[in-house]
Amino acid sequence: MAMAAENLKRLEAKRSLYASRITEAYRSGTSARTDLLERSQFKARFEGLERAFEKFGEIHNNIIMLLKEDEEFEGQDIVRREIDTFYYKTKALYNDMFQASVSVENAPPPVVRNESNVKLPKISIAVFDGNLKNWPTFYDLFKKLIHENTSLANIEKFQYLLSFVDKAPLNLLKGVPLTEDNYSIAFDSLVKRYQNKRLLATNALNEMSSITLKNPSAKEFRALLDTFSESVSSLKVLGFAVEHWDFLLFNNLLQKLDVATRTDFEVEYGAKEMPTFQNLSDFLENKCKALESVQHLPLKVMRKSNNYSSSSFVNTLSTNTCLMCKGDHYIPQCPSFLAKPTADRFSFVKNNRLCVNCLRPSHQVKTCTSRYRCRTCQRRHHSLLHVTKTATDSSVEAVDSSFSELPAATPSGVSTSSATTTLTSTLGHETVVLLATAIVDIFDAKGNTHAIRVLLDSASQANFITEKWANRLCLTKRSFTTAIFGLNQMHSISAKGVAACAIQPHKATGPTFSFDAIVISKLCQDLPTFNINAQNWKHLDNLELADGNFHADKSIDLLIGAEVFAHVLKEGRIIGKQGEPTALNTVFGWVLLGKIHSSRETTKRVETYCTHINEATLPETLQKFWEVEEISSKLPYSSEDAQCELIYRESVSRTREGRFMVTLPFKNSEPDLGNTFPLAHRRFLLLETRLLKNLDLYNAYSSFMRDYLKNGYMSVVDLTKSSSSLCYYLPHHGVLKSENTTTKLRVVCDASAKGPKGLSLNDTLLTGPKLQKDISALLLTFRYHPIVFTADIKQMYLQILVTSQHRDYQRILWRFSPNDPISVYRLNTVSFGISSSPYLAIRTLNELAERETETYPLASKIIKNHIYIDDILAGSTSLADALELQKQLIALLKCGGFELRKWASNNQTLLSEIPEDYRQPSVSFDKEEPSFIKVLGLHWNPDKDSFSYKCQLNDKPCTKRNILSDIARIFDPLGFLSPITLLAKNLMQRLWESKTNWDEVPANSIVKVWRQLKQEMQLVSNLNIPR
Repeated sequence: MAMAAENLKRLEAKRSLYASRITEAYRSGTSARTDLLERSQFKARFEGLERAFEKFGEIHNNIIMLLKEDEEFEGQDIVRREIDTFYYKTKALYNDMFQASVSVENAPPPVVRNESNVKLPKISIAVFDGNLKNWPTFYDLFKKLIHENTSLANIEKFQYLLSFVDKAPLNLLKGVPLTEDNYSIAFDSLVKRYQNKRLLATNALNEMSSITLKNPSAKEFRALLDTFSESVSSLKVLGFAVEHWDFLLFNNLLQKLDVATRTDFEVEYGAKEMPTFQNLSDFLENKCKALESVQHLPLKVMRKSNNYSSSSFVNTLSTNTCLMCKGDHYIPQCPSFLAKPTADRFSFVKNNRLCVNCLRPSHQVKTCTSRYRCRTCQRRHHSLLHVTKTATDSSVEAVDSSFSELPAATPSGVSTSSATTTLTSTLGHETVVLLATAIVDIFDAKGNTHAIRVLLDSASQANFITEKWANRLCLTKRSFTTAIFGLNQMHSISAKGVAACAIQPHKATGPTFSFDAIVISKLCQDLPTFNINAQNWKHLDNLELADGNFHADKSIDLLIGAEVFAHVLKEGRIIGKQGEPTALNTVFGWVLLGKIHSSRETTKRVETYCTHINEATLPETLQKFWEVEEISSKLPYSSEDAQCELIYRESVSRTREGRFMVTLPFKNSEPDLGNTFPLAHRRFLLLETRLLKNLDLYNAYSSFMRDYLKNGYMSVVDLTKSSSSLCYYLPHHGVLKSENTTTKLRVVCDASAKGPKGLSLNDTLLTGPKLQKDISALLLTFRYHPIVFTADIKQMYLQILVTSQHRDYQRILWRFSPNDPISVYRLNTVSFGISSSPYLAIRTLNELAERETETYPLASKIIKNHIYIDDILAGSTSLADALELQKQLIALLKCGGFELRKWASNNQTLLSEIPEDYRQPSVSFDKEEPSFIKVLGLHWNPDKDSFSYKCQLNDKPCTKRNILSDIARIFDPLGFLSPITLLAKNLMQRLWESKTNWDEVPANSIVKVWRQLKQEMQLVSNLNIPR
C-alpha cells in the first residue's frame, strides 16, 4: 500500500512537470499576441507542445490505473480536462499567428486542369535540418513548388530556400550572398551535399540499426515497423536489390524485439523452417492492431478488471448500477451510502450479500480477488467499513467483531513489495519441497547446442549462469557489476559480467528464448538435496518430463527468472495426492514442483531462490579517499538526470546571433520560494561593510559588476513594472584567485540560501548528469600528440543566456556607492553558484558541437571528448593538422558566441596568429627557475615540453590532522609520484589503525617516518618528466 502511494505521488509529480510545460506555452502564446518579441519564444515552446501533451497523457493513464477508489477518478479527470483545454487553446493561438506553409498557388499550372468545387489543403514544405531521412521529400517538394516555378524570381527562390533550411544546411548557405545570380550556386551546393546515393543508403541502414524497442507498446512497435518499412522503401528507390536481403532484414528486425514478442513469433511460425521478413512484418502489424484496440477500451473498465477471464470482464461491464439509489455508479461512490453511519453501511452490505472487502456482489470476502485492504488497519474489509472500537460503543464492537476471523497479515502468495515476489516454505522432518528443474539445449558461440540443467524460478528478477558454463560455451561477457539481494536482506556483489544466452527445448528445433544472464561462480548446491521415491506417483505416468532425472542430485548451471518463466508455461496442470508433486506443462516438457514426502528424515533447511537486482552502486563501505583510486565507470542516468536532459532538449534555443538560451531545470513547476528579499538585503549590507574595509577589494568588486552591466550579463529590474511573486534574491560574495592570470576576482552567488519557506533555489533545481570528462584520461590523451596546445573559453557561463521567464529567479542587490540607493538587478546568463550551471554550460557546448559537426568535424570531436569545463587540451600529429584544428575550434565556438583565450603550445607557429593578450602568461616561483603554466592542476613547461612538480608543505606541528592535510596536497593524477604517494598512504593507514586523535601527536615511529618523508618530498621539485 505504501509502495503504491509512493508510486502515485511520483507519477503525479512527473505529470505536473508536463502540465506546466503546456500551461507555460499557453501563457507565452497569449503574450505573443501583443508582444512581437515574445513570438519567437512562443514558436520555440510550441515545438515541444506535442511531446509534452503525449507524455502527459501516458503518465495520466498510469495514474488512473493506480487509483484505489472510484471517487478519486473525478479529481484526476479534472486535471486532464484542464490540460486538454490549455493544449487546444495553444494550438489555436499558434494557427492564428503563424502560417508556415507555401501555397500551391505559386506552383506552375498543370497541363490538364479538371474543375472541382473541392478546396484542397495547402501544401507545406517542412524545414530541412540536415536529417537525410527527410531529404527526398524536401527535395521533391521544393523542386516542384519553388525551384521549377517560373513565376518566381531567383532572388525570391533564394529567400524561400533560406527560410526552409536550418542547422547544417543553413550553415552551408550562410557564406553565399543573397543575390539573384547566387541562387543557382546555393541550390546546387545543397543538392551536391545531400543528393548523395551513398549517404542516403547509409542513413537508411543506420536508421534500422540504431532504433531500439524501449517497451513493448503499440507506439513502440509501430515506430519500429515504420522505420524498417521506410528504410527498405528508400533503399528500393535508390536501386538496391533489397529483395535479395530478406534473411538479413528478417534477422535484424527480430533481434530488435523483446523476449516475449520473439517467443510469440516463434510459437506462431515455429513450424516454418525459414520465416520471411514479410512474415515478421505481418506479425508485428497484427500485434500493433491488437494493442491499439485494447488501448481504446474504456479506461475505467480497464482499471477495474481484477480477473482476466472473459466472463468476469463482461460482468464488470454490466454491474455498475448502485443497489442503494439505483444510480449509474458503484456503491463506494453513492452519496446516500457515504452519508450513512458506519454501522448502517455494514448492515446494508450484509443484507445485500456484498463482499465486505470490495463491496461487489456475487462473492464473499474469502474468495475476493481484490488486492486492496483497509487503509487504516490493513485488514480485509473496505475502508468505508472501518470502525474504531471504544469501551462505550457496543454497536461499533458488534460491527468490528464481524471481521475477527479475517487474518491481519498479508495472505500467502501475495507480496506487499513491488521489488520482488517472495516464496517461502515451512518444512518439517518428513516433508520437503521439490523445485522445478529441466534439461534444455543452450547455444554456444559457434551455434552448437549443449544440454544443460536449469532451475525455473518465478521469484527471480534476473537470469544467472555459472562461470564454468559461460567459459565452456565461449560466451562473450560484457562488463557488469551489480548487487544481488535475497531474503532477509542477504546480498552479494557480482562483477563477473553478463552474457547473452539462447536456449531451446532439448532435442527440438524451437521455440528459441534469448536473454541476458548474470555470470556468477556458483548458483546453488546440487539439487535435490534429499532422497525421492517416485515409484507410487501414478499421476506422472506417460508424461514427457522436462528433467527425466529430477530425483538425482545433479548440478544446476542456469537459472531462468521471471523474465522468461511466464513465456515457457503452457496449458496443463496435474495435481497429485497429498505428499506428491504438481506437474506443470511447459515448452520444455512437464516440470515437477511442490511439497512431497521424503524417504528419510531431512534437515530443517529451506532452499529459497528469490533474488532482487540492484544496479545502483558498489557497497558504501570504503572511504571516499580510496574511491578516488578506482577507475570510474559511467553509470546510467537516474530518473532525475533523465528529466533534466529532457527539459534541456525541449527548451534550448538560439538567438539570431547564434548564442544559446536555456531554461533553469526545475524539479517540478516554477516554485514559489517566498519573500527572499530580506535575506539578500541583510547579506548585502554585511558584504558592503566588509568591502569598504578594503578599498582595493571594493574597487575590484565594483569593476566586476560594471563589466556585468556593460556587457548585458545583468540588467536593472524596474520594480514599478515587475510585480512577479515568482522570484528569488541571490546573496553573493567574492572569490579571490591570486594565481589567476585573467580574472582575479569572481562574484559567486549563494543559491543555497534558504528562504522563509525553508527552500533555496538549489533545492528546487535538477543538477543534471555529470558531464565532466575524467582528468586522468584527458591528460593521458594530451601526452599522445607530438604537437599540442591548450586554450580557455572566455567567460563560458556568461555567454549562455537564461530564458527571460526564469531570470527573476536570479535577482541580486548592488549599488556602486554607499550613498546610492540599493538597486535590484537580474542576471541574464548562467551564473556561478547555481547548482544546475555546470550541467547547462557543458551540455550547451556539447549541443553546439552536435549541431555543427558536419561543418566543423575536427573541432566538434575536441569539444565532445577533450575539454574539461572550459579548458581545452588538443593536439595533432602534424603542424598542418594542428593549424586546421585550431582554425576550426575558433570558428566553431564563435558560432555559439564563445571566444578562446589563454593559448599555449609547444610549437610557436601555432601561436603566431594569436594576439599577445590572448596567450597564456607563464608563471614561475623563482625568476631563476623555468616558467610553467597549469594544465588541469599539473605544471607544464611548453618550451621544454615537460611536466614538473612543486611541493609546498606547511611547517605546522606534527599531528594527525596536519599530516593528512599535507598528504592531501599531493596532486598526482597520472601516477608519476606513485613511489612517494604509496608510502604516504601507507602512513595514513598506520595513523588510522593507531586511533590517534586529530590534534594529537602520533607515535614516535610514525613521526620519524613522516619527517623523513617530508624531507625527501622536497626533492620532487627537481623532477622534470617529458610530456
